[in-house]
Amino acid sequence: MLDDEDSVMDMGFLVVQQATRPSLPRLQWLIATVLVGSYMISAAVTLYNAHADQANRLIQLKQTVQDLSSLLDREVATSRALLQGLSSSPALASGDIRAFHAQMLRTPHPAGMALVLADRERQLANVLAPYGTPLPELSAYKPQPGFFELLEKQGVHVSSRVEGRLQPSPSTVISIKVPGEDGHLKYLLCAGISSDRLLAVLQGEALQQEAGLLVIDAMGQVIASRQQVGAMLRTEDLFSAVGMPPTELVAKQGVFPGTDLDGTAIHTAFVRSALTGWTIAATQPETTVALALHRAIPPLAGAGLMVIMALLGFFLFLRRWFEAPFESMDRMLDRAHQRIRLLIESFQSIRRQEQKRIAQELHDTTAQHLVAAGLQLSALRHSSGATHGLAQQVEEIQDLLDQSLTELRTFAFLLRPPALDQSPFNWAMVALAQGFANRTGHVVKIAIAESANHLPPAAHNLFYRVLQEALVNIQRHAHATCVDIELNGEDERWELAIQDNGRGGISFPAPVTEVNGLGIQGIVETIEALDGTLHIEDTGEGTLLRARLHCVE
Repeated sequence: MLDDEDSVMDMGFLVVQQATRPSLPRLQWLIATVLVGSYMISAAVTLYNAHADQANRLIQLKQTVQDLSSLLDREVATSRALLQGLSSSPALASGDIRAFHAQMLRTPHPAGMALVLADRERQLANVLAPYGTPLPELSAYKPQPGFFELLEKQGVHVSSRVEGRLQPSPSTVISIKVPGEDGHLKYLLCAGISSDRLLAVLQGEALQQEAGLLVIDAMGQVIASRQQVGAMLRTEDLFSAVGMPPTELVAKQGVFPGTDLDGTAIHTAFVRSALTGWTIAATQPETTVALALHRAIPPLAGAGLMVIMALLGFFLFLRRWFEAPFESMDRMLDRAHQRIRLLIESFQSIRRQEQKRIAQELHDTTAQHLVAAGLQLSALRHSSGATHGLAQQVEEIQDLLDQSLTELRTFAFLLRPPALDQSPFNWAMVALAQGFANRTGHVVKIAIAESANHLPPAAHNLFYRVLQEALVNIQRHAHATCVDIELNGEDERWELAIQDNGRGGISFPAPVTEVNGLGIQGIVETIEALDGTLHIEDTGEGTLLRARLHCVE
C-alpha cells in the first residue's frame, strides 16, 4: 500500500507524493463570511438606529401635539380670565355701554382677539367697530342649539367654529355670563379668537416645516389650519387622509398611519383637550418620519455593492495568483501519475514475459533433464548388478525427482497460464483453477458470477493476476489440500475471495515478515495498480484472501 505521508520506491519506480494544497475554497468562504457578516452586523445596527429614530420622531410628534394642546388651553384660560375681569366693570354694572366700549378698547388684548358685549338679541359693543356702528344680530352667527341654556347654567361657553362678520377669518368664541340683579343672564361678554390668532399661538412650538397642523372643534369642524409650501395634507382632505369620519376623529388620541388622497404615506398625531373639547392634529409625511431610514438605505446599498465587488475582486485575485498555479501543478502531477501508471503496467508486462520465458525454460530444459535423470535412475534400479540397498536409495531419489517434476510443471503452468485475450474471462479463471488442481492434486472449487464477463479488461486482468499469484503462494507456502474461489459483485463493488485450508499465519495489512513478505508482495503490486484493496486474514482453519475493486460492468 502507498503511504500518504511518504514517497515510496516500489518496483524500481518513484511514486510521487501529491503536495499538500491549501484549501482555497475554504479560505474564500471564510473571508466571504467575515466580510458579509461584518456588513450584515453594520447594516443591522444602522437599520436599528434608523427605526429607533423613526420611533423617536413619532413620540416627538405626539409630544409636540400635546404641547400645542396645552398652549391652546392656556390661551382659552387667559381669555376667560380677561373676560372675568371686564365683567366687574362699574360701567357695565351701571349699563353705560359707551363707557364700557371705551374700557374694552383700552384693555390690552392680543391681536386677532375681538372683545364683544351682547345681549340675547344682538351685539351691543365690539372693539372692531366704533361705538354706534350697527352691529349684527346674534342669529347671524347661528348659535348652537341650547347655547343660552348652557351659558345660563355653566356661566361659560366655548363655541365651535364661527364665521366672523367683522373678522376676516373664522374664529371661536369664548363667552361668559354677566348676570343681572335677578341673577339671570343679562349680558354676554365674549372674546372672539381668530384662526390666525390660534395659529400665531401654535407657531411658537417647534414643528417640522412640512408638517400639517389643524385645530378641530368638538363638532369636527376645522377652526384653524396651517398650510405650508409642500405641506402634504390639505385641510379639506384631513378626514379622508386619516380614514375616519369627523365624529370619530375628534375622539381619537395617539399617532395613526394613513395616506392622503395622492397616496402619500403620512403619520397623524391627535390630542384632544379636556378643557375645550378641541382636537389638535399634526401630520408629517412618512419621508420625514423615516428620514434616517431613507438616508441609510443608499449608503447601505452602496456598501453592499462594494462588498460584492470586493469579494469578486478578491476571488479573482485568488484565482489568478493562487488557484491557477495549483491547478497547473495538479495537471503536472496528474500527467506524472499517468506516466508512472504506464511504467508500472509496462513493468508488469515485462515481468509476465519474463515469467513465460522462465516457464518455457523450465518446461523445455529443466523438466526434460529431470525426466532423463529419472529414466537413468530407473535403468540403474533394474540393472543386474544393483544391490538391495542401492535399489532402495534409487527408489527414494526417484520419488524426489517425481515430486520435483510435479512442482516444476505446476509452477511452469502458473507462470504461463491460458491467456485472457484468447478466451472469455470466466473460462480463463476456471481453466486456471482446474489446471492448478490437475497438477497439484488439490481439491479446487470455483464460482464466478456470470456478469463478470462484462467487467472492464483492466478488472479482468486484475482478478486473474491476483488468482494466479494466490495459487502460487498456496503451492509454495500454505501446504493446503483444498481451495475455494468465489468472484461476486454488487452495486459496482466486486470482490474475489480465495480460501484455503493450509497452515495460515499470514495477515495483511500487517508488518511484513519473512513468511508473508515473499508470499503477498506480488499480489499487493498487482492490486494497487488499479487502486484496489487487499485484505488477508488467518481464519484459524487456513487463510482467507479478499481482493476488492470498484468497477462498472
